[in-house]
Amino acid sequence: MDNLLDLLESEDKPFAKEETQSPGQNNTTDYNSKNSSKINLWEDTDIEPKKVVTADLHSIGKFFTILVFKGENGIPTETGDKLAGITKVMAKEGILLRYNGDNDPVYNKILDTDLSKVEMYLPWKKFNTNFTPKMAKPVEAAYHHAAYYHKAFKKLPNPVRTMLARDVHVLLGESCVNPIRFLVCYSSDGAETLKQINFKTTGNISFSISICDMLNIPVFNLGNKDAVSRLVEYVKTIN
Repeated sequence: MDNLLDLLESEDKPFAKEETQSPGQNNTTDYNSKNSSKINLWEDTDIEPKKVVTADLHSIGKFFTILVFKGENGIPTETGDKLAGITKVMAKEGILLRYNGDNDPVYNKILDTDLSKVEMYLPWKKFNTNFTPKMAKPVEAAYHHAAYYHKAFKKLPNPVRTMLARDVHVLLGESCVNPIRFLVCYSSDGAETLKQINFKTTGNISFSISICDMLNIPVFNLGNKDAVSRLVEYVKTIN
């Protein structure tokens, strides 16, 4: 499969903008019809875009997510160490990690902890891991939201659409209504908001950062020197 970054990239800005983007009105795909069992979400390019209704969101438990974009220069060793340390500290505080199933040395270091403290979401069964996931594939709601928040969704290959739906679950949980409390990430540009995203330097974590920004989920990018100190102060406010 081609590089995920290349597959996600499009000529125009790929992410929805809260002030201009609206859910599609002309899509007639009916997932509640008698034939719904025959619909293959993996192959469906006409999924109706649906915006997350913030009034429906409610936090049950305490969760956070870690995402990284290596770019051309990789991730500094000290950054990987910080991410692992953050995961262990959060576990002690009762804040559990939602993990996207990626198999990477950085994540292997992060996951060197009690797996009972990890909630994992996969795009498909046995994706890069033998751990028992919370969910082994995305549900309809995640595809709908992914289609809304990525404007080029319908043009993307099947695996990439499914990965984006998986990413929605990582941010919003099993039923797409239980958001993480915050996102910890790394990209060399330190992007934490939609306006700060530069696709070449923010990479494939751009999608998640943009959703967090629009849903008012705090983002702490370790590409910024003050990210850890800001994170520590924010965690003190979580009930």
